[in-house]
Amino acid sequence: DRFNDLWAADRFTSACGTGIFRDMTWGLEMYGAAFVCEPVHNLVVRYKLVQDGVTFKAVRFAEDTEREFLSSSDNWFRPTRAMTGPDGCLWVADMYRHVIEHPEWIPEAWQARLDVREGEDKGRIYRIKHSSQRELKVLNLSSVPDKDLDLDSSNGWVRDTAQQMLLTRGDLSEEMLEGLRVLAGPDPAIDKFAISSTQRFAAISALASHGQLRSIDLKVAMESKDAGLVAAVLRLTPSELLNDEVLTRVVPTLIKHSSLEVRYQLALLLGDCSNQAVPQWLGDLILSDPNDPWLRAAILSSAPKHADQLLPLVIQKLPVDETRATWVGHLVATILSDKPEAGLARIFKAIGGEAEGEANSWKVAAMADTLRVLRDRGTPLAQLMKTEDSELRLAYEAVQPTFEKARTLLNAVDGPLPERLAAIQIAGELAEDRLSDTTRLNGLLSPQTPIELTSAAIARLTQLEDVGGILSAWPTLSPIARREAQVLFVARQSTALALLKAVEADKIPVGDLDAATRNALAESKSEKVRELAAKVLAAVAKSTRGEVLAKFQPALTLTGDDAHGRVLFEKKCATCHKHRDLGNEIGPQLVALQNKSGEFLLRAILDPNQAVESKYTGYVATTKDGRTFTGMIIDETATSLTLARTDGKKDTVLRVDIEELKSTGKSFMPEGLEQDLTTQDLADVFQFVQGK
Repeated sequence: DRFNDLWAADRFTSACGTGIFRDMTWGLEMYGAAFVCEPVHNLVVRYKLVQDGVTFKAVRFAEDTEREFLSSSDNWFRPTRAMTGPDGCLWVADMYRHVIEHPEWIPEAWQARLDVREGEDKGRIYRIKHSSQRELKVLNLSSVPDKDLDLDSSNGWVRDTAQQMLLTRGDLSEEMLEGLRVLAGPDPAIDKFAISSTQRFAAISALASHGQLRSIDLKVAMESKDAGLVAAVLRLTPSELLNDEVLTRVVPTLIKHSSLEVRYQLALLLGDCSNQAVPQWLGDLILSDPNDPWLRAAILSSAPKHADQLLPLVIQKLPVDETRATWVGHLVATILSDKPEAGLARIFKAIGGEAEGEANSWKVAAMADTLRVLRDRGTPLAQLMKTEDSELRLAYEAVQPTFEKARTLLNAVDGPLPERLAAIQIAGELAEDRLSDTTRLNGLLSPQTPIELTSAAIARLTQLEDVGGILSAWPTLSPIARREAQVLFVARQSTALALLKAVEADKIPVGDLDAATRNALAESKSEKVRELAAKVLAAVAKSTRGEVLAKFQPALTLTGDDAHGRVLFEKKCATCHKHRDLGNEIGPQLVALQNKSGEFLLRAILDPNQAVESKYTGYVATTKDGRTFTGMIIDETATSLTLARTDGKKDTVLRVDIEELKSTGKSFMPEGLEQDLTTQDLADVFQFVQGK
């Protein structure tokens, strides 16, 4: 018996115990293969690991396309660990239990019939051997002298254990220390040393674990053609050794290395390095591959002490595109992370340092990032500009053209979307610009505007606590925009009060506020908000459909006919609702109503406007050529809206073609369904909807 995800073929549900096979006993192709245990499904999966930049991709072996590497029909087989044994075989630990799932996922009725600990006294280890594999002699390495320990064994367990023996036995003898140094870094011109990468790395690891590494011990390994060896050695290298002239000369070669993994490890290592060349090295690493996210993360982790120097370098060396804007944004955040006041003038100088023009559109994004970080730290630009810092004021003059460009972009219909989004973040930052900027922001609240820009404008206006335009435009806002606006309104006392006052003045129907918003207002930390919410939300208009509800009340006591209810559902409801195998998933999911009372269903069907979730509100879109589309907005993109009609069909309208978009203020589900239903019909529909 299985107790979870019975249908989940081809999916891991309990992946664990991953082991990498580290021996040549199964051939070169199998060296480095990953084995993943899946105890719930009684199997072990095998993958080939393919280098993918800094990381790897897992690829199926060709012979595993029709079956797994190891599987069992015994459902007590619970593999939980795979690893390479000292004999060159794959060892798999099998817990061997009747139940592997947590009882939380097992129905209580089943738990009563099970011993969930059955098998706790069992378990085994499988040793999996290749048919052509010869028996390997396994030594007790604890008794092997230091000089005879095999640091170059083909078996990873033997190599690891040999290094462990060297570490746990204490200080190395002079003879052993000298031998390790020879293995680590002989003169590459001396051919008599046929030293493998694994042997060289093992020697360097042993020296590192004893604190005996010197720069000369690392030089040969760092100059190796084996990228895996170079990257591994960089992980062991103390950063202070990069101050040594021996390794300083190697670093430029590493920066140009063809392996991204090598450059990634070097970038991480430079973070604690005190060499004066570090800013130049980090800058060269940026230029080596500015688009790779792993390398970018590594460089930024090492950049806090050098971001001031890297920002101008990025501005001067990278082409003007989104990549440079990304780097500028990250470096700005890094510079401002400690003392924003001290770094802001330098940032302004860097942003304003080139001639203005279309080629400098990245500056708007850089400025938006700068202002956002300042606001997040509670030191907005307006506050800093009140200081008498002459250097900051002079630097601000250099970025005035960037602020002007941002204003131009706000309502530039043909402007690139990323630039316009960045411009919105700059708008209204200084008091003298606020009125003109908020006017431009309010211009983005139209249905013709891409939803991304409308959402960003709403967020910025609420941040500026200037929400009059949003409240005025409320009838034309789409469901997505309304929902985002409500979340932002309740976050501040001033905007929450503005929203409630608009409802109180009948500018916004109280039904437009969703349940989450009403709860947030009623439970606000602000006493003023709570008091006004109690007054406004209690004034929900009473339904005018009381007579209809009273007429059909007897349906609650009648016995329904499931078959006839199915016929009625298909005819009346299936265009918008899905239940069992019938209908379309446009309206709410009826499966959630299975445990609802008849009273609830009666009101939901006959009085649909009593409580309307915002996303199920009806809309009317009028196009410039005079056409009218009515329905519920089910999809929004930057360029179009899609409305579902009551017949289940859909209309897509381009934003540029919309003359007006207005909410009906009512549910998409129409009133009046009772005109074609008898009391018994309604009871039959209840039976079908409440059934499974």
